[in-house]
Amino acid sequence: MASRLCSLNATCSTRSSLRNPALSFEANPPPKSGCDGGLPLRGINEAEHLPGFQSPRAEAARGPLDPVDAEELWRELAGEGAPDSPAAAARAIAEAWKLSPSPADVGAVAPSDKLILVGPGAVVAAIEAFAAGTDLDWAEQVAVIATPPGHRHLAAAGAALLNATKATRLFSADGVPAELSGRVVLSDDADAADRAAAEPFQK
Repeated sequence: MASRLCSLNATCSTRSSLRNPALSFEANPPPKSGCDGGLPLRGINEAEHLPGFQSPRAEAARGPLDPVDAEELWRELAGEGAPDSPAAAARAIAEAWKLSPSPADVGAVAPSDKLILVGPGAVVAAIEAFAAGTDLDWAEQVAVIATPPGHRHLAAAGAALLNATKATRLFSADGVPAELSGRVVLSDDADAADRAAAEPFQK
Protein backbone atom coordinates (compact mmCIF):
# COMPACT_ATOMS: atom_id res chain seq x y z
CA MET A 1 0.00 0.00 0.00
CA ALA A 2 2.80 2.42 0.93
CA SER A 3 4.58 1.88 -2.38
CA ARG A 4 1.33 2.51 -4.30
CA LEU A 5 0.82 5.81 -2.47
CA CYS A 6 4.36 6.86 -3.42
CA SER A 7 3.64 6.02 -7.05
CA LEU A 8 0.39 7.98 -7.03
CA ASN A 9 2.03 11.03 -5.51
CA ALA A 10 4.86 10.97 -8.07
CA THR A 11 2.43 10.62 -10.98
CA CYS A 12 0.17 13.43 -9.81
CA SER A 13 3.09 15.69 -8.96
CA THR A 14 4.26 15.37 -12.56
CA ARG A 15 0.77 16.10 -13.86
CA SER A 16 0.50 19.24 -11.72
CA SER A 17 3.84 20.53 -12.97
CA LEU A 18 2.91 19.86 -16.61
CA ARG A 19 -0.46 21.56 -16.25
CA ASN A 20 1.09 24.83 -15.16
CA PRO A 21 4.78 25.10 -16.12
CA ALA A 22 4.95 28.68 -14.79
CA LEU A 23 4.78 27.25 -11.28
CA SER A 24 7.64 25.24 -9.83
CA PHE A 25 6.31 22.29 -7.85
CA GLU A 26 9.81 21.65 -6.53
CA ALA A 27 9.87 25.13 -5.00
CA ASN A 28 6.58 24.45 -3.20
CA PRO A 29 6.80 20.81 -2.08
CA PRO A 30 3.79 19.31 -0.27
CA PRO A 31 4.09 17.86 3.22
CA LYS A 32 5.47 14.34 3.40
CA SER A 33 2.94 11.69 2.48
CA GLY A 34 2.12 8.51 4.29
CA CYS A 35 4.62 6.55 2.17
CA ASP A 36 7.62 7.98 4.04
CA GLY A 37 6.24 8.02 7.54
CA GLY A 38 4.97 11.60 7.46
CA LEU A 39 1.43 12.90 7.13
CA PRO A 40 -1.31 10.72 5.60
CA LEU A 41 -2.97 11.60 2.33
CA ARG A 42 -5.74 13.48 4.14
CA GLY A 43 -5.21 17.18 4.94
CA ILE A 44 -4.60 20.53 3.34
CA ASN A 45 -1.64 21.19 1.10
CA GLU A 46 0.20 24.40 1.92
CA ALA A 47 0.65 25.17 -1.78
CA GLU A 48 -3.04 24.90 -2.66
CA HIS A 49 -3.45 28.68 -2.45
CA LEU A 50 -1.26 29.12 -5.53
CA PRO A 51 -3.17 29.78 -8.77
CA GLY A 52 -3.41 26.76 -11.01
CA PHE A 53 -2.03 24.42 -8.37
CA GLN A 54 -3.71 21.02 -8.15
CA SER A 55 -3.25 19.15 -4.88
CA PRO A 56 -1.40 15.89 -5.59
CA ARG A 57 -3.21 14.23 -2.70
CA ALA A 58 -6.59 15.25 -4.08
CA GLU A 59 -5.51 14.00 -7.51
CA ALA A 60 -4.26 10.74 -5.95
CA ALA A 61 -7.77 9.92 -4.82
CA ARG A 62 -8.79 9.73 -8.50
CA GLY A 63 -5.93 7.42 -9.46
CA PRO A 64 -2.91 7.82 -11.77
CA LEU A 65 -3.04 9.73 -15.04
CA ASP A 66 -4.07 7.60 -18.01
CA PRO A 67 -1.09 7.11 -20.38
CA VAL A 68 -3.10 8.37 -23.37
CA ASP A 69 -4.16 11.50 -21.47
CA ALA A 70 -0.58 12.00 -20.31
CA GLU A 71 0.76 11.89 -23.87
CA GLU A 72 -1.95 14.28 -25.08
CA LEU A 73 -1.17 16.73 -22.26
CA TRP A 74 2.56 16.50 -22.95
CA ARG A 75 2.10 17.18 -26.69
CA GLU A 76 -0.17 20.14 -25.96
CA LEU A 77 2.34 21.74 -23.58
CA ALA A 78 5.35 20.95 -25.76
CA GLY A 79 3.66 22.61 -28.72
CA GLU A 80 3.27 25.88 -26.84
CA GLY A 81 7.00 26.45 -26.64
CA ALA A 82 8.94 28.36 -24.01
CA PRO A 83 8.77 32.17 -23.66
CA ASP A 84 11.27 33.75 -26.05
CA SER A 85 11.91 36.97 -24.12
CA PRO A 86 11.85 38.34 -20.57
CA ALA A 87 8.61 40.18 -21.33
CA ALA A 88 6.99 36.99 -22.68
CA ALA A 89 8.06 35.13 -19.55
CA ALA A 90 6.59 37.92 -17.42
CA ARG A 91 3.29 37.63 -19.27
CA ALA A 92 3.30 33.87 -18.67
CA ILE A 93 3.76 34.48 -14.95
CA ALA A 94 0.94 37.03 -15.01
CA GLU A 95 -1.30 34.52 -16.80
CA ALA A 96 -0.56 31.93 -14.12
CA TRP A 97 -1.95 34.41 -11.59
CA LYS A 98 -4.94 35.08 -13.89
CA LEU A 99 -3.73 38.63 -14.53
CA SER A 100 -4.09 40.49 -17.82
CA PRO A 101 -1.45 43.23 -17.77
CA SER A 102 -2.72 46.53 -19.17
CA PRO A 103 -0.65 48.48 -21.69
CA ALA A 104 1.68 51.01 -20.09
CA ASP A 105 4.07 53.58 -21.51
CA VAL A 106 7.44 53.49 -19.77
CA GLY A 107 9.02 55.87 -22.23
CA ALA A 108 12.74 56.15 -22.82
CA VAL A 109 14.82 54.87 -19.89
CA ALA A 110 18.35 56.13 -19.30
CA PRO A 111 20.86 54.66 -16.83
CA SER A 112 20.33 57.67 -14.57
CA ASP A 113 16.53 57.31 -14.43
CA LYS A 114 14.61 56.07 -11.40
CA LEU A 115 11.22 54.44 -11.88
CA ILE A 116 8.36 53.70 -9.49
CA LEU A 117 6.19 51.01 -11.06
CA VAL A 118 2.57 50.51 -10.04
CA GLY A 119 0.47 47.76 -11.60
CA PRO A 120 1.25 44.52 -13.47
CA GLY A 121 1.09 46.30 -16.83
CA ALA A 122 3.71 48.81 -15.73
CA VAL A 123 5.97 46.00 -14.51
CA VAL A 124 5.73 44.04 -17.78
CA ALA A 125 6.34 47.18 -19.85
CA ALA A 126 9.39 48.06 -17.74
CA ILE A 127 10.79 44.53 -18.04
CA GLU A 128 10.48 44.83 -21.82
CA ALA A 129 12.18 48.24 -21.81
CA PHE A 130 15.05 47.08 -19.60
CA ALA A 131 15.59 43.95 -21.68
CA ALA A 132 15.92 46.10 -24.80
CA GLY A 133 18.04 48.82 -23.18
CA THR A 134 21.74 49.03 -22.46
CA ASP A 135 23.59 49.83 -19.22
CA LEU A 136 20.34 49.64 -17.25
CA ASP A 137 20.16 48.21 -13.73
CA TRP A 138 16.77 46.91 -12.63
CA ALA A 139 17.70 46.55 -8.96
CA GLU A 140 19.15 50.06 -8.71
CA GLN A 141 16.74 51.98 -10.93
CA VAL A 142 13.38 50.38 -10.19
CA ALA A 143 11.06 50.32 -7.20
CA VAL A 144 7.67 48.62 -7.32
CA ILE A 145 4.61 49.33 -5.21
CA ALA A 146 2.63 46.09 -5.17
CA THR A 147 0.36 44.66 -2.50
CA PRO A 148 -1.69 41.78 -4.05
CA PRO A 149 0.26 38.47 -4.10
CA GLY A 150 0.17 38.09 -7.87
CA HIS A 151 1.41 41.64 -8.40
CA ARG A 152 4.25 41.08 -5.93
CA HIS A 153 5.27 37.77 -7.53
CA LEU A 154 5.42 39.38 -10.96
CA ALA A 155 7.48 42.32 -9.67
CA ALA A 156 9.91 40.04 -7.84
CA ALA A 157 10.33 37.91 -10.96
CA GLY A 158 11.55 40.95 -12.87
CA ALA A 159 14.96 40.76 -11.20
CA ALA A 160 15.40 37.10 -12.19
CA LEU A 161 14.17 37.61 -15.75
CA LEU A 162 16.65 40.43 -16.28
CA ASN A 163 19.55 38.67 -14.53
CA ALA A 164 19.77 41.38 -11.87
CA THR A 165 22.34 40.86 -9.15
CA LYS A 166 19.94 42.05 -6.44
CA ALA A 167 16.27 41.54 -5.67
CA THR A 168 13.55 43.90 -6.86
CA ARG A 169 12.92 46.80 -4.48
CA LEU A 170 9.34 45.94 -3.56
CA PHE A 171 6.96 47.79 -1.24
CA SER A 172 3.38 47.14 -0.17
CA ALA A 173 0.94 50.06 -0.10
CA ASP A 174 1.33 50.56 3.65
CA GLY A 175 5.12 50.32 3.63
CA VAL A 176 6.28 52.84 1.04
CA PRO A 177 9.15 54.97 2.42
CA ALA A 178 8.63 58.72 2.26
CA GLU A 179 12.09 59.23 0.75
CA LEU A 180 11.29 57.09 -2.31
CA SER A 181 11.84 59.02 -5.51
CA GLY A 182 11.47 58.43 -9.21
CA ARG A 183 9.19 58.76 -12.21
CA VAL A 184 5.89 56.98 -11.57
CA VAL A 185 4.72 54.54 -14.24
CA LEU A 186 1.12 53.60 -13.51
CA SER A 187 -0.98 51.07 -15.41
CA ASP A 188 -4.76 50.81 -15.37
CA ASP A 189 -4.64 47.40 -13.66
CA ALA A 190 -2.94 48.77 -10.55
CA ASP A 191 -4.47 47.90 -7.20
CA ALA A 192 -6.46 50.81 -5.72
CA ALA A 193 -4.37 50.91 -2.54
CA ASP A 194 -1.12 50.82 -4.53
CA ARG A 195 -2.40 53.62 -6.77
CA ALA A 196 -3.18 55.76 -3.72
CA ALA A 197 0.24 55.05 -2.20
CA ALA A 198 1.94 56.28 -5.39
CA GLU A 199 0.07 59.58 -5.54
CA PRO A 200 2.55 61.55 -3.36
CA PHE A 201 5.32 60.70 -5.83
CA GLN A 202 3.47 61.76 -8.97
CA LYS A 203 4.47 65.12 -10.46
